[in-house]
Amino acid sequence: MATKGFGAPQQPKKPRDKVPKDASTACVCGSGKAYQDCCRHYHDGTRFAPDPVALLRSRYSAYAYRLPDYIMATTHPDHEDYKPAKDKAGAKAWQQSLLNFCDAYTFQGLQPGALELEDDGAVAFLNFTAKVNALSQRLQFVERSKFLCGGDGRWLYVSGDADFTPEVLLESGQFADEDQP
Repeated sequence: MATKGFGAPQQPKKPRDKVPKDASTACVCGSGKAYQDCCRHYHDGTRFAPDPVALLRSRYSAYAYRLPDYIMATTHPDHEDYKPAKDKAGAKAWQQSLLNFCDAYTFQGLQPGALELEDDGAVAFLNFTAKVNALSQRLQFVERSKFLCGGDGRWLYVSGDADFTPEVLLESGQFADEDQP
């Protein structure tokens, strides 16, 4: 008979998030600012991203920092993965899917590109390039994302061009010296 403290070994816990302990660390979004002066305000809910580029950067860093709740909160209801909070099972599955994605990659760089505004500035299309490491490969992909600005002034991610094939930049063993610590 197992009693408290004995029995099956406990599974190691994954970190709840990967937010920098030192908020003066450069934000992973690539803005060049410290996390405390950049995406932190969006992630903690004290501010909303004022434009699509800021939202893109804050979502990218939320993936890197393992913050699925922020990603979910900044996703428009028209997005195919969106699950409302009242759908507890669906929202939990979506959250786990996001965590799995966050855990499968390390995020190495974001380059926002051309921004196109339509419909009196309420609809935005933003191209970007992201670099991620997955297992022993360094990947790069380009996406064209759609964002909508709601009546409350908040920008939300609606969709991305899913017709992309990540470009393998390097295979294991080919990493340049600059990639070594």
